[in-house]
Amino acid sequence: MTERPTSGLVLVDKPAGPSSFDVVADLRGRYGTKAGHAGTLDPLATGLLLVLLGRATRLARYLVGLDKRYRTEVRLGLRTSTGDGEGEVVEETPVAGEEAILALEGEIELPVPAASAVKVGGERAYALGPSAAQFVARHAALRSALRWVLGRAVGGLRALDAS
Repeated sequence: MTERPTSGLVLVDKPAGPSSFDVVADLRGRYGTKAGHAGTLDPLATGLLLVLLGRATRLARYLVGLDKRYRTEVRLGLRTSTGDGEGEVVEETPVAGEEAILALEGEIELPVPAASAVKVGGERAYALGPSAAQFVARHAALRSALRWVLGRAVGGLRALDAS
């Protein structure tokens, strides 16, 4: 009797560090079958990564466009060289009041940081390096609906939940 190849959906709680490709490559090696994911998570992001194995990779087209929800903690008033917590602080400004922050709630267009996994000209933005930052900012944007839950932190306000 021939053994059928492994096929199915693996729900991975991706830690910060590895890229989505790294996680898929690891599972491909473990199960010895083709594998793909249903949406990239940036290397610094943690969360649920849907990995499809074998014949189940055909289902990716039904999963890729699903809505996503992000929970994040941000430090307002800082701008870094990479647009995330890993870069060097390049500018520090006073934090706006709570009213101004809450005015940002709703659907807004967010610039994509150069350190993002979004593809620009077929390449991941983070792989293009700092010289691509202006190109990425001009040519890519994410539409997002934001909901802020504010809390107090040392040095000003911080958003505890932006979804």
